[in-house]
Amino acid sequence: EVATEDPIPDSAPDFVSHEEYLAYLEDYAERFGIKSCMRFGHSTVAVRRSALPGGGWEVDVVSGRRKETLRFDAVAVCSGLHTEPDFPPKGSPTPPKGFKARVVHARELKDARNTLKGKRIIVVGGGETGAELAHVAAEVGSEPALMSLRRGITVIGPYLPLPLADRVPDARTPPVDLNERRVLSLLPHPLKHFIFTRDKEGVFALRDQNPGK
Repeated sequence: EVATEDPIPDSAPDFVSHEEYLAYLEDYAERFGIKSCMRFGHSTVAVRRSALPGGGWEVDVVSGRRKETLRFDAVAVCSGLHTEPDFPPKGSPTPPKGFKARVVHARELKDARNTLKGKRIIVVGGGETGAELAHVAAEVGSEPALMSLRRGITVIGPYLPLPLADRVPDARTPPVDLNERRVLSLLPHPLKHFIFTRDKEGVFALRDQNPGK
């Protein structure tokens, strides 16, 4: 999300690259003087409620060999959802004998095009990152890329030729949010039940993928 007081310029593409978004964040921090409130190169090692008058929070931080305790009125924990790579757990089936392929997690692909160029590629998972990597793999791989999925999925492109809210339909109408609840809310009532349904596990899917429902 972006701040309403400093929106991304209209000249920017609908889907900005990570370099463009980083430049936006750095410009925002400079414009509003946020960097002076930041500490880089520090690790947070402990957070606890303060027993001192006035309450608040005490945060232990370390930089090099120096450790200090800082006091704050409030603490926001913003570690994100994907701080650790998700690999198959111990005890999972091992690769067959003679398997020589390189297994790479998405977080390691800082330059996916060069890393995947000329390779035979299979992408495990069909989430947002998996779909993006499959697109790159299809363009630069030595042969058609494969995707390994637990079950069928509904793929919605970045642009929909549908009227969204008060927008006029055209070939470049980007969905506001691709989660199923948002997509359903954008469709006329008769259409949503004609196109979409749920299977017995509650998975969102196209009706023709769940016959008889």
